[in-house]
Amino acid sequence: MKNKKKILAAAGILVLAGVAAVCYIQNRDKKEAASIGIIGGADGPTKIFLAGKIGSPDEETKAAVLDLETAKKQSYGDVVELDYVSKDKISLHGSFGYISFNINSSDDPATLEPAAAYTLEEAGPIVTQGDDYTEVVGDADGCVVAPKAYTKEKNPMYLYSDTYGDVTELPEEVCKVFREDKEKGAFKDAYLADDRLNEMAADLYKEYGSGLLYGPVEIPEYDSEVYGFLAADGDNLEDIWYGIWHAPLENQTFPITKMPLFK
Repeated sequence: MKNKKKILAAAGILVLAGVAAVCYIQNRDKKEAASIGIIGGADGPTKIFLAGKIGSPDEETKAAVLDLETAKKQSYGDVVELDYVSKDKISLHGSFGYISFNINSSDDPATLEPAAAYTLEEAGPIVTQGDDYTEVVGDADGCVVAPKAYTKEKNPMYLYSDTYGDVTELPEEVCKVFREDKEKGAFKDAYLADDRLNEMAADLYKEYGSGLLYGPVEIPEYDSEVYGFLAADGDNLEDIWYGIWHAPLENQTFPITKMPLFK
């Protein structure tokens, strides 16, 4: 890896019914590059160009790792949000930090395996409510953290990589794109209509007696209506589980898939 340059590309926002996906990191033997990001949303995909930031491995800062054995025994706080959802991976955050999980679909039932866990302390305290709310936007290989995202201040933003375990402050030109998208409502959660949301919440309570913590969020790879959500059976991080709910097809219904965050 010596003499290789790491190209940082922050790629727009993919709003998927309550989650956003934004950034990725690529390794290439080039000194300069730009990247194309695909943005998805209600109006369909578009493309944007974002300038890359180049830095040698020696210049990178390793992200502070979240001690899961300790964290899972503690309260998860007031709010936990899904940042990214796919059929193979999810990520979430709260005041405790950020965790991503790989979904082992070959297991029966499917299970979750932690992929990365960070305190996010480099970005400052993670505020989950109020005027100083911290926006966390995830994708398949990490997240962008935007402290005080909805204030008028031009605060720095940070890119965390699941693959490389590092954190990088985004260049101002990339932050500017995020701020512009924010003003257009790109960060706005897109939940289900009330009738569908209530239906899912009723099924959740009927099957498990659990309360809905976050979601539901549509899983994009499926042709039918399939949604991911977070529920909790207690107050600690280890009590949270990720569920998959299939909307009824005509007269056919499907059981909810329950995946605890930790085995």
